[in-house]
Amino acid sequence: MGVGISYISIIKQTISRLLESLPTDSEFEFPLTFSATDGLDGSGSHQVYNQIQESPDIGSKNFILFAFKPLAIHDSANKLIWENERPNPQFQIRPVTLLAAKENSENVRHLMDTYINPYVADMEENGILLSQGLVRIKLLRTMFDGKMAGILSGAGGAHCQLCTATFKQLHDVELIRDGFPINRSITSAKELFQSVNEVEFLSLSSNDRLGLTHQPISDIDIICSSPLHSYLCIFRWFMTLVYHLQSGARKWSPSSLGIKNSMKFVSGLLMEKTGMKIDQPSSDGGTTSTGNVARNCFLDKNQFLYWVCSLIPTEYHENIKVIHTNLSVCLRIYNSDREINTERLDNLCKDTYEYIVIRFPWANISPTLHKLLAHSSELIRTCNNSHGLKVFSEEAVEVSNKLVRRYREHLARKMSFSLNTRDIFIRLMCNSDPVLNMYRKFTKASKKTHSSEPPDQEILFSQLTC
Repeated sequence: MGVGISYISIIKQTISRLLESLPTDSEFEFPLTFSATDGLDGSGSHQVYNQIQESPDIGSKNFILFAFKPLAIHDSANKLIWENERPNPQFQIRPVTLLAAKENSENVRHLMDTYINPYVADMEENGILLSQGLVRIKLLRTMFDGKMAGILSGAGGAHCQLCTATFKQLHDVELIRDGFPINRSITSAKELFQSVNEVEFLSLSSNDRLGLTHQPISDIDIICSSPLHSYLCIFRWFMTLVYHLQSGARKWSPSSLGIKNSMKFVSGLLMEKTGMKIDQPSSDGGTTSTGNVARNCFLDKNQFLYWVCSLIPTEYHENIKVIHTNLSVCLRIYNSDREINTERLDNLCKDTYEYIVIRFPWANISPTLHKLLAHSSELIRTCNNSHGLKVFSEEAVEVSNKLVRRYREHLARKMSFSLNTRDIFIRLMCNSDPVLNMYRKFTKASKKTHSSEPPDQEILFSQLTC
């Protein structure tokens, strides 16, 4: 059960409303080019106003939202006539479909085949015709997390959603220095999947089928950047390394009893000394290691790094400091909107990658860490004209999940589940309407001073930005 609108219709309406919101003296010539980024995300554990459904995969506790985010409009002379200056707030996310279902491949395929895939190729090939003239469409698929990337690409068993490297190759120093080119595409994955019948294909080893578990669902290439989740996932890897060093374990086993005991000890002391709750149980069933906690720790707030070093052997202090500084700078570059010197960034990422593998050969390189250190410079150079990937962030669609919960409980009808879902969708539409946003007062964020960043990080950051 779900609510949706034709992808072509909602994009056409959005372009019309954006043009309507421009100053009356604006001059431009058709055809225009409209660029946007889209994606989807699932949310679960909706605890209020539930209703029993016919299928276990369809229920009122889970929702999947597909949405897009307008980025810019250019005229026929490539003159910028509108640009999204605040690309991440929830007011910019335009809903296409809200499906009451669990986040799995079957439900995502149903959503994409019903509401999205039939229209994307036509829009990109023929554009959209307004009363004033033709508008060409440029779509990028970037707003999703790692789980959704595996579902959309069909490569849920791969160690990387961007390249075909195996787990062993992720730790090969020679390959790290040579680089891992981005060589996955939806087209090549479909060709590989269709080269043999499904039974024979799935009988192959994971390496032979390049980690593919099912036929790709997306019809266009996905850009698996996930800037928002990169902070959290890499912070978890960094803390897992600290737990291993503190416990004396030299075999990567995050779920072992010794590492769990070390986690309790380290998180307890860091809570006492820095006031930051790290890897502690939260009220919603997760942990307290949120994106904001990760950012603060990488910025060394409350002498985080000093207290971490006090918990591990002295011989590893310099190693941890170098890794902490380099990962922090790489993450800030990755999540920025600044122009980047991609050659210098590539050298820093390779040096950091090699440094970790040589000094900690027993540590596993996580998929997110590999993506940051092996692919960030190429993504920044080829996908966003050598600018950071903040504009591709999945933050807006993640924030929209919170809006769904709020609207569902407080601002939607309760006499039936279908009406409740419909009201949520309509409110999401109104919340992101370009003309209505003209009258919304945005609070300007205060500019951060350079003194708030660690000096060594600030110097390195300035060397990588233009």
